[in-house]
Amino acid sequence: MDGTTPKKGDIIKNLWAGENNPQKYLLYIGKSSMQRSKTYRCVCYSGDNVHLLRDDARIEIVGHMDEFDRFIEALKKLKDM
Repeated sequence: MDGTTPKKGDIIKNLWAGENNPQKYLLYIGKSSMQRSKTYRCVCYSGDNVHLLRDDARIEIVGHMDEFDRFIEALKKLKDM
């Protein structure tokens, strides 16, 4: 990785994935751990969860999904009702 840490809602490009791989572009939703491995937790276009190993991740931030931020804000407002 190039030293840029993704933030929730970022669209990332998985540089390990081939051009026709449906999991080449992912929505970053946070960090997690799976069986002693630290991962980036993402969602692909189909809604499936994808975990990329942080130690071995080759990603590029290519955009940000403003809808993600609005979704989180809407949930916070509902929580406060």
